[in-house]
Amino acid sequence: FDVTLANSSSDSRTGISLQVGVLLSADQIIDPNDQALLSQSNNDACSLAFPILNSPQSRTQQITCKLPVLTEGTYYLGVCLPPQAGESNTLNNCSTGAAFSVVPQYFDWRSVLTINSVAPTSDATNLNINFSDTVRNAGTDTAPTTELRIYLIEKFSTITPQSTLCTLDVPSLARAESTSFSAQSCLLLASDAPEPGEYHLAACVFSVEQESDSTNNCGAFQDITIPAYGFDWTVNLSVADDTINLTQEQDIEFSTIVQNEGGGWALSNTLRFYWSLDSSIETTDTQLCTASATTVPALSATNSSNLQKSCALPDGVTSETSYYVGACMVSANHELATDNNCSAGVAVQLLSASPLDLTSDVVDIIDATLLLRGIRLTKSQRTSIVDGQTANIVVAGYQSLLANEIAMVSQIEALLNTNPPVLDLTGDNMVDIIDATLLLRGIRLTKSQRLSIIDGQTSNIVVAGYENLLANEVAIVTQISDLLGE
Repeated sequence: FDVTLANSSSDSRTGISLQVGVLLSADQIIDPNDQALLSQSNNDACSLAFPILNSPQSRTQQITCKLPVLTEGTYYLGVCLPPQAGESNTLNNCSTGAAFSVVPQYFDWRSVLTINSVAPTSDATNLNINFSDTVRNAGTDTAPTTELRIYLIEKFSTITPQSTLCTLDVPSLARAESTSFSAQSCLLLASDAPEPGEYHLAACVFSVEQESDSTNNCGAFQDITIPAYGFDWTVNLSVADDTINLTQEQDIEFSTIVQNEGGGWALSNTLRFYWSLDSSIETTDTQLCTASATTVPALSATNSSNLQKSCALPDGVTSETSYYVGACMVSANHELATDNNCSAGVAVQLLSASPLDLTSDVVDIIDATLLLRGIRLTKSQRTSIVDGQTANIVVAGYQSLLANEIAMVSQIEALLNTNPPVLDLTGDNMVDIIDATLLLRGIRLTKSQRLSIIDGQTSNIVVAGYENLLANEVAIVTQISDLLGE
């Protein structure tokens, strides 16, 4: 501010140089006892040095002083000259107070929110909420940096920190300045997604200290509809061919395809395997693989996941009963339908694992007879017979063999009980079987002997061979019956 000093004396010889101090007063009357201002650069008194002024000279000088912290109100600044010896009047040594006002300095945020769109993301794994917002500083002072927070809340509910959807950085704003956020996106993750329905979206500027009014930091709540984003699991299951018929010691090999046939995303969830007495698989059936969970990954709309699993059989199953296996997805929120979470049942058969006593040459007979049925055993299959572990082809061969062996026993018994022994072999391959089996017994039929069988003319060697064959055939029937559990 400016200070003007004048020498109003009529005697120019009284002019002197003066040091003038600046005073702060609560009223217009300036008094030497008012508060002296300090210099801007240090804590010395703020003053001006005026040179000698001859009458009637005046001089104006500019000075800058430091004001103390003041509350809102009107104040006065002035100067007082120290009384001088021989001064004719000291009552006018102080100036009239120059008024100035201290007004409050504050910032005050406002927010205006607009919702642009609500739609699933392109991969249908999240919900994209697109919006725009304008933040304005309605105060008289510069506002510091802060955040704009977006909240998703139920209608008629209050805002909580847990309802925060996303945040945006708000820059420092000068008085009456604003900043705009255009076409911003907040992703509503599947794991945080609420039930479909009507909600409110709110935008609030996060309050900081010294804000004049933080009760108006949130704009008007906007109505928002969270669309249905349901999913629908379906399960298809198959069983490896070599575990359709299995023994108690074998695991069942499952292949499953879990598909999301809904229009929204499906979170990761658990697939469980079951053992049932009927083809309708339910979660109340006996669960398999209870020690290890099978996790199906999150699936977007129409996507699927292929999974493999091996499960041991439950305790207490028997070979006399037919069983079914299947798999079910654990139901979850937002699933459109839960009555199709289970696969169809796949039939499996538990086979007897009774070992076959092969201390004689029965295996050779089985080999030769199966070969005549067009069934050739591999080395591993033949070994599985010895170990009592039956493969599908062996079981089928045993069942076919057993029927033929029983028929052969009947034929041979009828032959030996006929006098003279007569065997009718028209229309089947029994002669070939007899030839092969007798050959395994070290008995080779001549052409005439073979014809004599057809003609019913038996010789001693043929009868002896039949008697020997009958005993062995009865043994084979018993062995195979024991093996098949029949």
